[in-house]
Amino acid sequence: PPSIEEDDDDSRDTLIREKLLDNYSHTLPENGSFHFDIPLSSRPPAKPPDGQAK
Repeated sequence: PPSIEEDDDDSRDTLIREKLLDNYSHTLPENGSFHFDIPLSSRPPAKPPDGQAK
């Protein structure tokens, strides 16, 4: 089988991704964002609270 050039696949994937993001951005409200905010209360603590660390 012919060898597959990784660079060709990467550039094609990048173009497809850019087109999808561009199309998706037209459906967002003006203040929309691709990054959805996650409330702090739903995130696990970065480290265990004092007294619980072993």
